[in-house]
Amino acid sequence: FSIASDPSIAENSAMSGRAMNQETGLLVIVRHGEAEPDQVDPARPLTLQGRQDVERLAACLATADLMLQRIVHSDKLRARQTAQIVQRYLAAEQGAVASDGLHPNDDVGFAVDLADRTVGASMIVGHLPHLERVIDSLLSGRLDARIVELQAGAAAVLARRPHGWTLRALIQPDLLPVSGAS
Repeated sequence: FSIASDPSIAENSAMSGRAMNQETGLLVIVRHGEAEPDQVDPARPLTLQGRQDVERLAACLATADLMLQRIVHSDKLRARQTAQIVQRYLAAEQGAVASDGLHPNDDVGFAVDLADRTVGASMIVGHLPHLERVIDSLLSGRLDARIVELQAGAAAVLARRPHGWTLRALIQPDLLPVSGAS
């Protein structure tokens, strides 16, 4: 897996994530891992499968040599737990911080503004349908384009180019290797 090998970013297609981050803004959008249903626990913590999926996602992202400035997540428990797992793997410079404006039905304005102010690489951890609408807005200018569908524990990697945002990678947990599998 490599999100740093797009030859249109640099002449050297073996370019590291560090150099790529210096040339473009990167935004990694992560949907929280699978959470317990409301009936089981109203706080909706991650399930065991949800934690395992996020661990595999974080390990995959760690291989890309991302130099995250920060991880911004909603204040809901499942998003915070997801951000904490990712932070252990990626060690974002400013850590993982909770923020308003990232709940399931929030307006996309806050997240789009955060993306547009991104220098280097940042991550947003949140919920559906909000995250898919943020991606739609950044990539197409519409809120209903349905460009990607994020599974629980999935990530979309977007890069800012002179003409706007582009999708660099979509990482779904069901496509990631399971520990001990060959």
